[in-house]
Amino acid sequence: MKTLIIFLLAAIIFLSCDKRDPAPKPTIVGIWKGNYSNSLIAAPTISFIVDIKADGTLSVEAGSLSSNVVNVSKGTGTYTLSTDGQQLTGTYKYPTGTTSLGLDLKTTAAFTDLNGTWSSANSIKGKVELKKQ
Repeated sequence: MKTLIIFLLAAIIFLSCDKRDPAPKPTIVGIWKGNYSNSLIAAPTISFIVDIKADGTLSVEAGSLSSNVVNVSKGTGTYTLSTDGQQLTGTYKYPTGTTSLGLDLKTTAAFTDLNGTWSSANSIKGKVELKKQ
């Protein structure tokens, strides 16, 4: 009988131990840094930062270094995600601009890289290559 009680106590203690929470699922939400280009042919070399928020909004910072002066434009917009959460389609505007710009980006399964294109209403398009920070 003692053996049975000891066995039951050991089983209860073992089963009541803390179970570790699974690692958080990767997400597209967060800050992404990289570059964009002003054509689909050119390699992305102009600084581009996208802050993707969980509430469906995003902010962007795009800039370049010209004659030792940094020119940075900041804009805001919204986005939607595909059902798997890996394809982002969004629009954003700069405060001084009247044209909405579009983003069509896809992330890797591990949510480490975000690549695709940006576009404007007047048919200008370029490449975007970003890494999660």
